[in-house]
Amino acid sequence: MTLRVSSETLTQVADRCETDLVGWRVARLREALAGAPLAVVATGSTQAAALLWARLHEETGHPAWAATPHDFVERPLPPGTRVLLLSSSGRHHDMLRAARHAVRRAPAVHAAVCAHRPPLIDLLRDAGEQNGVIQLTGPDAGQDGFLPLHALVPMIVLAARVGGVPGLLGPVFEGARPASVPAAPPRDVVALGAGLASPAASDFAAKVRESGLAPATFADPRDFAHGAWMAADPKRTWLVVFGMPDQRPYLDRLLA
Repeated sequence: MTLRVSSETLTQVADRCETDLVGWRVARLREALAGAPLAVVATGSTQAAALLWARLHEETGHPAWAATPHDFVERPLPPGTRVLLLSSSGRHHDMLRAARHAVRRAPAVHAAVCAHRPPLIDLLRDAGEQNGVIQLTGPDAGQDGFLPLHALVPMIVLAARVGGVPGLLGPVFEGARPASVPAAPPRDVVALGAGLASPAASDFAAKVRESGLAPATFADPRDFAHGAWMAADPKRTWLVVFGMPDQRPYLDRLLA
């Protein structure tokens, strides 16, 4: 099998996406989602962006949660909840099913997609002018690597901009470099993260699993400290911790 990989770095993708974002569209999306509960529906490579978006929305004082398309369809939706769909292709049947469900249940449904004119756009626009779509700049020529990092970056950039995160985002990705793998891979990998650090930890665990390196799990460090660590072999388990600056004191105690 031949893998066609984008030639752009993650920083270049972030910079290009930020340049292409239209300010009034971002402002309109921010206004449309504000002041109400928010359900963020995503699957695959965009799940980390959904977790981040939900965390940022909670910072405004309103509940938010991330869900897979199946979970979203099967659970009740509180009255007044806005729905945001994140999809790289905008074509997967599970996401289209979630979109059809959303337009029947929610007062407004919005989506962010990377593909050009996918069915999801027409579905939402045909359902009413209260719905909206932002089309993001994805990987060059629609290509991405085996681990779809480049398709995730535009979603993160949009989440940060709608969430009011200041400053340029391109430099955030400059430290992303392929890591060398030791000759003896781990038996297990545990990624720990809470709060705004949880999306990074969740995505790291997903990428480790997708690479075939080792079984990987994601956990809140406080839950992990309550006994989950008993199942870990300290000699064969990689413990990877993600944290925000204000979480540092607790994490230092946890790892001591």
